[in-house]
Amino acid sequence: MPANHNRPTPHAIRKPRPRTPFQPDMDITNPRILKLKGILFLLLGTLGAVILLIRSFDFETCALLAITIWSFCRFYYFAFYVLHEYADPQFKYAGLWDLMLYLMGWKKHRPRRTEHV
Repeated sequence: MPANHNRPTPHAIRKPRPRTPFQPDMDITNPRILKLKGILFLLLGTLGAVILLIRSFDFETCALLAITIWSFCRFYYFAFYVLHEYADPQFKYAGLWDLMLYLMGWKKHRPRRTEHV
């Protein structure tokens, strides 16, 4: 019996759930939530640095903290800008895990994300 390619998939039959801004399986597109997320990351990083410096305030700790922050910023730039713009513009990373699999050669091709209509 030939396969019926016109038959709807179970996903197409299901009634879509209403989306909420905090659903973990969706991309955040609300500018206010994106800004809040950025501010929370900034506050968390600042709090961690302040606590570290209060506990151990000396030149070595300050220098190592500055080098660590600078290095992670450069890695982020490398991972999500340099690789995408210069190494493989067709590959879209979903995060650091996808990047690691890609760099290890386990993930060669991944279709570009399409917007849900």
